[in-house]
Amino acid sequence: MYDNLIEKYVNKLDVEMIVNFGRKQGVNVSYNDAVLLKDTIKNNWKTLLYGNSDDIKKYLRGKLEKQTYDKAVFLFDKYKKML
Repeated sequence: MYDNLIEKYVNKLDVEMIVNFGRKQGVNVSYNDAVLLKDTIKNNWKTLLYGNSDDIKKYLRGKLEKQTYDKAVFLFDKYKKML
């Protein structure tokens, strides 16, 4: 239903947006982590929203700083429940 709107937003997503959102959420996201999150979201947003995101979370767990990973998963789970 909202796929077109979500896809348009995801296509505009950039590193600065992720860093700024992280800061507002109380976590300092490094440039490298922001790039990884941006790329992961852009390439997997449908799976993240509608599918099983466990494999993506496992992949990110090994790549992101612990604080960034923990906050990203917390926020993902929080916002996914709202949809």
